Amino acid sequence: MVAISCSHEWIKDVKINEIDFDKIRYSCNESDTISIIGFMKNDNEIQGYPCKKGWVHFTKEKEIKLFCLSKAYTIGHTKLPSMCWIIDARNDDFITVVFPNDTIIQGFSVRGGGGAKGVRTVFTKKGVLKSFFPSKDFIRNNVTYKRSLLNPVDILPNGSIEQN
Repeated sequence: MVAISCSHEWIKDVKINEIDFDKIRYSCNESDTISIIGFMKNDNEIQGYPCKKGWVHFTKEKEIKLFCLSKAYTIGHTKLPSMCWIIDARNDDFITVVFPNDTIIQGFSVRGGGGAKGVRTVFTKKGVLKSFFPSKDFIRNNVTYKRSLLNPVDILPNGSIEQN
């Protein structure tokens, strides 16, 4: 990315590092860039990730932070479908995603949908499901866990399950 001065205004029809943006904005705090938000005109590969046209967010260091996958892709050991939102792939321990639809992951019915602000699912970098919102009630070890949009299910390192 090239440097453009800090502004809360949208910059329209700009090309940065061979990526065409309908608009892009540099969010600032006292002349220091906090984040960069853009709307891409086309699918692009950015920092190795296949990104779908539309919204993409970068850190002030210009590292990709939030985007939607244009095709199926594996991050760490987690295989993800196209149209999956990646919330922050830079974390060394976990990856947080929003699936495009409800789906079955490692035997659990996981809620999806809602785009970038949708229902989040967390994996370890080794691809192990860590936290999710169930799309259906389920029973494990004689305990019933309820489908929920408010209470996630956490899978602890020892394999036990908790629902807040």
